[in-house]
Amino acid sequence: MHSSKLIKKIPFTIIFCCLLIFIHLLLKTNFLDQSLFAIKAEQNIYQIYAYHVSSPLRFFGLTLLSSSLIHLSDIHLVVNLVFLLIFVTQLRGFFSEAKIYILLIGIHITSLLLSSLFFLNFENNYLTGLSAALLGLFGMINFQKEKKVIGIIVFFLLVLFYFQATKEQKVASFCHLMGYLSGLVCYLLLNFKRAKIPLHIDR
Repeated sequence: MHSSKLIKKIPFTIIFCCLLIFIHLLLKTNFLDQSLFAIKAEQNIYQIYAYHVSSPLRFFGLTLLSSSLIHLSDIHLVVNLVFLLIFVTQLRGFFSEAKIYILLIGIHITSLLLSSLFFLNFENNYLTGLSAALLGLFGMINFQKEKKVIGIIVFFLLVLFYFQATKEQKVASFCHLMGYLSGLVCYLLLNFKRAKIPLHIDR
C-alpha cells in the first residue's frame, strides 16, 4: 500500500530512477559505445557523455544534460537514487513534481556552468551525476522547513571540503558547493513573493 501511494505521489521520479538504472546497465555492458555509436572500446565511455569543465559547449552543450544521466559506479548511482527519492518526496509538499524537476535541471546546469567559469583551464576534468543538483534540493528543503541551522552547517561543511580537496577533487567540490548555493538562490526567489512585508508601522 505504501509503495502504491509513493508511485502515485512521484510517478515521474520512479520512471526517471528506472531510466538511470537502465542507462547505467547499458554503459556497464559497453552497449552504447560499441553497438550504438561504434566508438573505439579503448576510449572511456563515461568521459564521452560527461560534462568537460574545459569545454562547456562540447557536443553543442548536450553534455550539460547527458552528464546528469551517467554515474561512475554502482554506489554513486544508488546514493543519488536514494537521495533523489527522499528529496523529491519532501519537496512534493511545497511544489509540483514538474516544478521540482525544472529546479533540478536548472540547478544542475547552473552548477556546471559556474564550475567552467572558474576552472575553464582545467583540462581532463569531467563531471557526472546529479550530486550537485541534489545538494541544491537539500538546501531548499532545510530552509523551506525552517531548518536554517542545518542548512548553514551544511554550507560551511561544503566550503571546508572545497578548501581541503586535492587539485583533482577541487572541481567536483566546487560544483557541489555551487549546486547547494544555487538551491538556496532558488529558495529565495520562490519565496520572495510570499514574504510578509509590513506596509506600515504601528505606533
